[in-house]
Amino acid sequence: MKITTYIPPEATPGLKPSVFYVTASLNGTDLGMHSGNKKADGHYEIIIDEVPDPTGNYCVTLGVYIAEDSTSINPFTDCISI
Repeated sequence: MKITTYIPPEATPGLKPSVFYVTASLNGTDLGMHSGNKKADGHYEIIIDEVPDPTGNYCVTLGVYIAEDSTSINPFTDCISI
């Protein structure tokens, strides 16, 4: 299963790097760090490959990873049922 998250340019007006890292969890399970890549139109795309959950319910939490502090900030969660 592939989870693709899009962050629109208006949500990151001051973010300049072409790549940044996020910490991710799926239904409470830590998925580690993943990269967010900036696309030509200015949005960031984060793709996470994971084993499907048999319930069909998914809550993905992402937070921006700050390497200097070894921590994640501004986490947000989005849930869907399929």
